[in-house]
Amino acid sequence: MSWATLLESADTVAREIRSAPLQSGVVVIVLDHSLELLDSLIGSILADRTPTIFSLPSVKLNMPKYFEALPKLLANAQPDLIITSPELYRQLSTWGISLRGIAVMAGGKLVTGETTGPSQSPSAERPSKPAAILQYSSGTTGLRKGVALDDAAILEQIDGYGRAIRLSADDIIISWLPLYHDMGLIACCLMPLVKGVPVVWMSPFDWVGDPALWFRYAHRFRATLSWLPNFAYNYSALRVTPAMMSGVDLSSLRCIVNCAEPVRADSHRLFVERFSSLGLEPSSLGTCYALAENTFAVTEGGVSAPVVHEEVDADDLLRRNLARRVPSGRGGYPMLSSGRPFPGQEVKIVDAGRVELPPRRVGEVAIRSACIMRGYYKNEEATAESMDGEGWFYTKDLGYLTEERDLFVTGRMNDMIIVGGVNIYPSDIEYFVSEVPGVHPGRVVTFGVNNEAKGTEDLVVIAELEPSWKGREQEVEAGIRREISMRAECPVADVRLVPPMWLLKSSSGKIARGANRGRYLSERNRR
Repeated sequence: MSWATLLESADTVAREIRSAPLQSGVVVIVLDHSLELLDSLIGSILADRTPTIFSLPSVKLNMPKYFEALPKLLANAQPDLIITSPELYRQLSTWGISLRGIAVMAGGKLVTGETTGPSQSPSAERPSKPAAILQYSSGTTGLRKGVALDDAAILEQIDGYGRAIRLSADDIIISWLPLYHDMGLIACCLMPLVKGVPVVWMSPFDWVGDPALWFRYAHRFRATLSWLPNFAYNYSALRVTPAMMSGVDLSSLRCIVNCAEPVRADSHRLFVERFSSLGLEPSSLGTCYALAENTFAVTEGGVSAPVVHEEVDADDLLRRNLARRVPSGRGGYPMLSSGRPFPGQEVKIVDAGRVELPPRRVGEVAIRSACIMRGYYKNEEATAESMDGEGWFYTKDLGYLTEERDLFVTGRMNDMIIVGGVNIYPSDIEYFVSEVPGVHPGRVVTFGVNNEAKGTEDLVVIAELEPSWKGREQEVEAGIRREISMRAECPVADVRLVPPMWLLKSSSGKIARGANRGRYLSERNRR
């Protein structure tokens, strides 16, 4: 589909949107990955409304949790209109969700909205639009917050990041990323739309079922750019077999960008080892540090300069928050940078009092740029807590900067586990455990539980068991404990092996540590 054809079909949707009542100006879109979703997003923009895309309910998201959270999100967004499918529209009433005061468009037609009153005439004084777009954060630690972005912030991001990655009309982007996440929305939809760059677009559900799709389409369309979360590197390496790759050539890919926090050197190494025979160059694996509150990217690595790999002293890192570099191969803690701030982006590392730290000291990552959000939508308290009067946004991510300004992200402040005075990054434990035979890769969660008797936290690991390993739970548990003991040197208080789909995920597909911790404690207390 050409961009011109897309704009024409989106304009048809825009006319329907304009017929809906106008109060807040917000349009919530809950649709499957489809051309209808694109039409609804672009149509909302053409209709001068504020679109926000919500994830669809799925078996991976836990249906009761989804429909429990949805009314709270709608209460925050207060939309005039919901654009959804006829099936989900029926589900909303089944789960008892009130849509009073909200118009609904299902199947491309306005099906309800009589309770909201007539739409304002063009001559009537209309309310100011709350933002250009609302992005709702992934919500791994609680109710998702709405990130309100202005047109100027979005265009500044597209222009600055586009220059940093040397985006041109000769590029071809390939993506399966959902549009309710900033990586999919900005990098793989709005940026190519504004810059006139083609996109090969597929559903995330199709990709999960057949990860070889990404490889086959990259070959077929000679794709040059892609963005992936860290887990996709391991998932592809484990699931894509040589038989699926017959005749595939990946040499056209000039940069595949890992946007995880943190990015993992082991994942990059595994991906290259597995697919270098297909023409994949190690230099084509890039990185960036990105978050919805900055519209998208803050740093870039792999295009302007190579991505920096280094090893740091593990004891200094985990006990003294110091990233002291050690010679490669000496048993140091492997680190992979997220790149350097590109022009217009400022980054600093601060301590608990928000005092700037010197290079190689681990602290909170703070950023400042013209791409920063207006604020959290209808959440002044959260906005004031995270932003100061000088324009700095405090991310709650932990990391350090090198003397050359390379950013290394180590984890999240709220997720940090402290066992006997040692900092434990749960993402590291989850990565190690995912490699244990019998554990479903990526379906692992780690968190701390306070132990008053010991005066410290207990480390808890929950992992989903591969169905083929049922009956061998003791063997798998022993493997988990052995792996953590060897690689993290930390005692494990409790290992729970659970059936497939037990773990709760956020809308962006991340394991929700807070929700799973709550579920674990609830079940433990009932025993």
